[in-house]
Amino acid sequence: DFPAILNRAGLGVGCVNVPMTYPPPKIDGFVISGLDAPDEASGIGIPEKLFRDAQAKTGAYRIDNRHLGSMTTDVDRRVAIEEFKRIESLRTDVTLAMIEGAERSIDVLIIVYNSTDQVQHHFWHLMDSKHPCYPGGDSPEVKAFHNAIEEIYVHCDQELARLLESFPDADVMLMSDHGAGPTSGPRIRLNNALGQAGLLTWAEESRGIGSNLISRVDGFLRRTLSAKQKAMLVRWLPGGRSRIESMGLAPIDWKRTSAFVYEGFTLSPCVWINRSDLFPDGTVEAGEAYEKTCTAVIDALMSLIDPETGDPAIRKVYRSREIYHGDQVSSAPDLILDWWEGRTFTITRSHPRFANEPSVFYPPTRAIPGQDITGIHRRNGILVAAGAHVAHQDQGAASPADLIDLAPTTLALWNLPPGDGMDGRVLEDLVAGRIASGISPGPVDVGVQSDGAEEEDDETRAYSDRERQMIEDRLSGLGYIE
Repeated sequence: DFPAILNRAGLGVGCVNVPMTYPPPKIDGFVISGLDAPDEASGIGIPEKLFRDAQAKTGAYRIDNRHLGSMTTDVDRRVAIEEFKRIESLRTDVTLAMIEGAERSIDVLIIVYNSTDQVQHHFWHLMDSKHPCYPGGDSPEVKAFHNAIEEIYVHCDQELARLLESFPDADVMLMSDHGAGPTSGPRIRLNNALGQAGLLTWAEESRGIGSNLISRVDGFLRRTLSAKQKAMLVRWLPGGRSRIESMGLAPIDWKRTSAFVYEGFTLSPCVWINRSDLFPDGTVEAGEAYEKTCTAVIDALMSLIDPETGDPAIRKVYRSREIYHGDQVSSAPDLILDWWEGRTFTITRSHPRFANEPSVFYPPTRAIPGQDITGIHRRNGILVAAGAHVAHQDQGAASPADLIDLAPTTLALWNLPPGDGMDGRVLEDLVAGRIASGISPGPVDVGVQSDGAEEEDDETRAYSDRERQMIEDRLSGLGYIE
């Protein structure tokens, strides 16, 4: 955990809105949790008094803008754009207030502005004249919102400028965690494809009307409820949406299934092998049977064809060991589908009623703007760096960088080598000098350290059922879970 590594090197750290920082770890500095926090009232900021005092000066902090799948009018869209701006301005305000009120100096600030991601998901079709959902250059939506994505980028640039005005001598590294592009490719019912290949069997009860009816009710609520109504429903029935969505997924006969996909998560499709050592009704043994099943799944998915282009709908299927490493690889999905190259694809829910229909298809309406996501992630993003200790690079001259390279490069700027257990590499051609400090240039331990039982309990505390349901509802509201 990077803030703790910096702390052990003697540096004060501020960490704001970084995913996977809930519950907020106790560090020398401050933390405001990000995407995986249940909500703003769940103890997301520490020290608690510092976070509370900062909000007393600035207004109540918000993690993100939710329930965007209800933008059916231009008024809705403008409200969403202005709320993006308000949230990011508040993020800067609270961050600056916490830096000012912190008991020690903050040497390293890590902050995530996430409205640039959200606006691309929902406004791409109004910017891109080649998008299947582009309504035409003369449409009121395009005239009003063709530059909505740029508008949010400009606003986030202004927020960064506010930070830099307070710290004019800071070295800055700005990186996107991914790129973005249009949802122009087909939809795929992955579990139907696995069923057609003999790798998945539906339970008999799934052939009835129950799951189909619930799925239709869920879709109706998505289309008709406003953002405020959805937010009220979440408050009244925390976890209700997740339960409805789970009930809408057709049941699988696990004892006759070798591989499956969780189709509720729309943006990063992965295949799980129904392993006997992992799942209660697992059917696939380790060793030769596992390898044969993986090969069969890859062959089945790579044979799926985009009906418009005649090209493979899925460009590559990766084994987990090609992407992940470490002692937790066995907990990762077994197969990861390349969804970030070319035209991309979007997964949609399978059902036995589609058993005899093509698994790869283009619906009559490619997407319903305001309800469906029209922009999707791409693998490649950007890196911009500047400061007294950052080397100037001519355009295109810098070596390729990855997101995991930021941590060891930050340590290098402080004249600290990365530890043996840290992923990524130092971007040597980016580092022009070392920051003058009183800290030792010796090796930094990257192992987990705890000074007492209380801290260890905080680090290992599991989510409660209510918190888990609230997180699922938040991810649904953001469009990450269908």
